[in-house]
Amino acid sequence: MSERDAKVVTNLSNRATPTFKDRKVAYRGALDTPFRIQWPKVPLSVQNSVLTEIISALRGVADYHNMVRQLNRKRKKAQRSLSPNQKQKIDMEAETTKLPGTQMAIHDDNESDGDDYDSDVPDIPAHTVVTHLVAGLNQVTKRLESQVRSVRSSSLITTSTSQPHVDKKPDLCFIVACRADVDPPFMIDHLPHLVAAYNSLGSNSIRLVTLPKGSEATLAEVFGVRRVTVIGLDVDFPHLKMLNAIAEAIPVLTAPWLSRVSMGRGLIPTHVKQVHTTVPRDMKAAREQKLKEKALKKGS
Repeated sequence: MSERDAKVVTNLSNRATPTFKDRKVAYRGALDTPFRIQWPKVPLSVQNSVLTEIISALRGVADYHNMVRQLNRKRKKAQRSLSPNQKQKIDMEAETTKLPGTQMAIHDDNESDGDDYDSDVPDIPAHTVVTHLVAGLNQVTKRLESQVRSVRSSSLITTSTSQPHVDKKPDLCFIVACRADVDPPFMIDHLPHLVAAYNSLGSNSIRLVTLPKGSEATLAEVFGVRRVTVIGLDVDFPHLKMLNAIAEAIPVLTAPWLSRVSMGRGLIPTHVKQVHTTVPRDMKAAREQKLKEKALKKGS
């Protein structure tokens, strides 16, 4: 049994505390589910190189987000002096005009009827990099789920069926996660499964890369937000070619049982996990003590 196929489980047990104190550590083999997708093993040098390249690509994004926040504050401050009808009109206009890559609504100041509204504040064009990435665990998860659904639905649609044209966002193809900074770590354990499902069903592939410890704070500072755990990059990301070259040796996650190609399917290797537990050092003495305890309980 190779080290790759074995997994050590050290979860705390809910069983009663053993009465026999003289115990030793032991490992017991047990079958594990083969449908668990493990995180890819990324060398520390590759993690640092990917982090450096992403920091270089995000240069100027923090200033962009700060400018957007300042613009939003000025407009909110100016709206306080407007009448309810003017505020309603501005809110309706804001729904139709938004800054790409942000969740802040921007409207045209020249159409405002309020004299106190700051009409000299210009709109900020979207940063080139921001429009080609998705930041945040929830947003990346939603995009991955959408891509998996899209790939699955496309496999069920026949070529004769005509489908209406729908504007689709570019697919994510490179995801970085600050796994070492997430506590508890199982909060992002669904990402390998989503990535493997997409890679097995679609013709394109997504590469999942973990970053070194402390990357969460570094990316948050470069990105201009409080926290960034996961970042997804789409196929049009400017620095994508360099990132793919750095992470070329990282294996692409797949789920063989979801593969469309039946010829590529094979038997899934047996997965064995080693359960970390303790056993008495002297099994004979422990057995005798257990029999004595049972006899005392019956006598009482």
